Amino acid sequence: MPKGTQVSETTVNAQAQMHEAKRDEIGDRLNNVLHTINEVKASSRSGLTMALAEAGERWTTAVRKSVLAHMTAMAENIRRAASDQNQADEENVKAVNNLPIATSAFLGN
Repeated sequence: MPKGTQVSETTVNAQAQMHEAKRDEIGDRLNNVLHTINEVKASSRSGLTMALAEAGERWTTAVRKSVLAHMTAMAENIRRAASDQNQADEENVKAVNNLPIATSAFLGN
């Protein structure tokens, strides 16, 4: 099939995988933050430590829900858009190939 508006499948997958890898890296860093919070909580039971720990836990949970979900959605959207574009290109090629002979010949098909 002739290339139209397509981006190579390799490029699309690389971009989607980059989003997934970055999502995993951010997730690992959030896990490290939570681990550090738990270590600090274990060593100090002061009210200020507990308040800061609670704020840190809420923040990491919020980041995990929002940012990581968006990174996952972006990877899915990249793959879906490429698939949709491939389908549109195939449909357009078929439409051109089904044009009357004179027009089709003029277009070089």
